[in-house]
Amino acid sequence: MDGLECSEITLRNLERTVRIDAEFYKKENLNIVEKLKRTSFYPFTEFFTVSDGNHMSISENFIQDGVPYYRGQDIYHVFIEEADPVCIDEKIYEHPQMQRSHLHARDVLMSIVGAIVGNSAIVSANKKATCSCKLAIMRAKNNGILPEVLLVYIKTKYGQNQIQKFKRGTAQTGLLLEDFDQLYIPLFGDGFQQVILNVVNASKKSIITANKAYSDAEKMLLDSIGYYQEEKASVITVAKKSFLKSFAVTGRLDAEYYQPKYDEYLRKFDKFETTSITEEYEVFKNSGTNYADGVSDIGVIKTKQIGNDGINTDGIESYFDYDACILNKSTFLKNGDVVFASMGIGSLGKAGLFVTDKSSRYVTDSTLRIYRAKSTCRVRPEVLCIFLKSKIGQELIYRYVVGSTGMITIYDSDMEKIPIPILDDGTQKEIASKVQKHYKLCKQSKQLVQYAKQTVEIAIEQGEDVAIKWLKDKVKQTYADREKI
Repeated sequence: MDGLECSEITLRNLERTVRIDAEFYKKENLNIVEKLKRTSFYPFTEFFTVSDGNHMSISENFIQDGVPYYRGQDIYHVFIEEADPVCIDEKIYEHPQMQRSHLHARDVLMSIVGAIVGNSAIVSANKKATCSCKLAIMRAKNNGILPEVLLVYIKTKYGQNQIQKFKRGTAQTGLLLEDFDQLYIPLFGDGFQQVILNVVNASKKSIITANKAYSDAEKMLLDSIGYYQEEKASVITVAKKSFLKSFAVTGRLDAEYYQPKYDEYLRKFDKFETTSITEEYEVFKNSGTNYADGVSDIGVIKTKQIGNDGINTDGIESYFDYDACILNKSTFLKNGDVVFASMGIGSLGKAGLFVTDKSSRYVTDSTLRIYRAKSTCRVRPEVLCIFLKSKIGQELIYRYVVGSTGMITIYDSDMEKIPIPILDDGTQKEIASKVQKHYKLCKQSKQLVQYAKQTVEIAIEQGEDVAIKWLKDKVKQTYADREKI
């Protein structure tokens, strides 16, 4: 039986819902169960209440600023606040049907629908927020397992194996809430759990420091331009434009395009030499949807991979084989590329700097643009990225957006019309330095969580004392590296 495996299970040992699909009883799955049986293990539901998010249709109520509404595509971050979600207003948030999906600090969230079933995050701030029914909400009963330990455990091979095993469905797979009482977690010692909690908290501190660096970079850019976050655009809502200064030049008749606030924004650029994206950058657009099954040659970056920490190459859902990329004439991402989302409600306007030390290769899908600095570029990629994501950059981008609530987009020819101020080289260097510090600290934050995950796995396999000793050596080196940032 070379290349094949066989498991024999008696009828009385079938799980509660009497699964008889062969994949459920793969040797890998049975080995995981055997290792867990060597510990004191309990169902998730012993320590956590499990529910899901909102089932009410509210997509027509999505807004840019308001109460965060997290969806499956936002679950790529350890701390959910690091996502860039759509929002809803307070009235919708307070709707009686929404009460059940209100999030609390230290809730553990997990994707339960689609290709990313098992992705997990934790709510780290006690602020108003809610989520969709594509996410499970696990809230601690405070009787044995810390939320941070559950978060890390879900990410281990022991958590993931169980979760993936219990998925159901064909075209769209999912994990049912009723199956959470069949997902097991060892009852770790209090001292060990405190160690894991400390690592997660250290990861959060790295994120806070990283975000401070990014905020400082954005403030430096806006201060240089002369735009201040608390500044309000003119309350004047009427603009008079002659035909020669309006439609004859722009081809636009929509009143929103001529709002006085845009003139105010553009006047701030008068003291600068300005340029355009196409003057400084090559623009690439990839195409093709003939994704490959069962291969992981070339990862496809989509809008959901663009976050506050850059381009997230973890949790890639779609891949091309190399030949398909050649056929599609795809452009492979390089370090320093700026990736920009040109389409989609809640997505359009997102931008991130591609930075990776992985040897894997990546392309983008057709909704994204790659901006690659020319040899003569006068606007550093870090500065362009900050500018596009800033308040003034977003305002100018959305000035050119076309489409309805169903689908919105911005054309490449309109992105070319947005003036980019050329800041002095010293300011650009300092902004770039802060942005690079931001990315390094984000990477360190992820590394700490990765160490925590490995520590939990070692604890299950070799004991908690061995795991803690291994972790101390790793964290010591991490903090030594942090001093160099």
